[in-house]
Amino acid sequence: MNDTYHPLKSGQAAFQLVLMDAEARSIPREDFYASLTNLALPQDVVDALHGLVDKTSSVAGRIIHVGKVVLMKIIEFVKSHPGLSAGIALGAAVACLIHWIPFLGPILGGVAITFGMVTGQMVDARRRGEPMERPNLFTAGEKLIEVALEFFKLFIEIWNAVVDA
Repeated sequence: MNDTYHPLKSGQAAFQLVLMDAEARSIPREDFYASLTNLALPQDVVDALHGLVDKTSSVAGRIIHVGKVVLMKIIEFVKSHPGLSAGIALGAAVACLIHWIPFLGPILGGVAITFGMVTGQMVDARRRGEPMERPNLFTAGEKLIEVALEFFKLFIEIWNAVVDA
């Protein structure tokens, strides 16, 4: 992971946002639904995410299709991290099974999902040829943070820079 951080300037952020919005506008709503369905997500998740398609917001004097942009980025992220997606699905399935254990079930369910995410992220890292380390509690936390940072970094930069414009 690249540790150097270079925030976007307002003009760059606005330009990136306009580009993402133009790309998102060109995708028909049905294509978003098909893409979400093809990711093998549970139908409830597909329906909830597809509800974002029509969400818009006024940003820097322009109407931006925020929902489509977010969905587009979610789909890109899931496609580029197939191991992570599979790990989350596996963790969620295990969490559903152990949720019924009295007292400990809800706690262990969260652990199962986290373990699935970390395992999936490590599988993706191995596919990219990155060196593998033996997983432990600390590396699990690091991996979760890496995944979150990777997913939200661009959005945070763009929104902050546009707000400052």
